[in-house]
Amino acid sequence: MNQAGYAHAQVTPALTVSDTVERADIRWEIDSGPPCRFGPASISGRRHVAESLIRSQLTLRPGQTYDPRLIETTQHRIFSLGLFQFVTVRASLNQAHSQEIPVEVQLNEAPRLTVKWGIGYGRDDRFRLFTDIRRLGFLGGARRLKLHLKHSGLEPYFADLQIIQPAFLMPR
Repeated sequence: MNQAGYAHAQVTPALTVSDTVERADIRWEIDSGPPCRFGPASISGRRHVAESLIRSQLTLRPGQTYDPRLIETTQHRIFSLGLFQFVTVRASLNQAHSQEIPVEVQLNEAPRLTVKWGIGYGRDDRFRLFTDIRRLGFLGGARRLKLHLKHSGLEPYFADLQIIQPAFLMPR
């Protein structure tokens, strides 16, 4: 029922056990509640990422029939941008059987610049060192820049530069 738009549906089992006959009856009482639709979506926790970019990843729209699968899909799409440490999308079901279900998107942006480095020595590659640099929001939007530099006895010079444009083929 939940996936058919009934966000407030409740199922209550009623169990009757006979003392004289080895028998138990279970009756399920179903209260579907009113049919529900998504309400407006609020976004909190963003600092640098444009709200329009986040909204472009929403799979649910105000007035659309309530379906919790759309909430999960939205959360996955926003997190897949690679710009956030965490993303939580939830329906505000705490309002007393309201037919309009507002949606809250809470997120925490990942650091815009990350630098990792390492140094070591081994029998095969002898002296080695590397650095990884990641820049989020490169040239604006959701683009990411990744640079990996490495030097060792086996591989004297290695450089890998990636520019990643998430949601390139997804509708925006």
